[in-house]
Amino acid sequence: VLEANPAHVKGLYRRGMAYMGNGDFDEARADFKMMMKVDKSTESDANAALLKLKQKEQVG
Repeated sequence: VLEANPAHVKGLYRRGMAYMGNGDFDEARADFKMMMKVDKSTESDANAALLKLKQKEQVG
């Protein structure tokens, strides 16, 4: 989906969550930030994902 439409919010969220699950924190952060840039209405979801990401980074 993201190859055809790099600004697909749901795709960005899902890929970001997959990156986070694999420990690819920088890539996950980039996707969550792109979500907010593309669609301001996703800001609360993206911020929640970024908070979860930060917690995972601290745990290691």
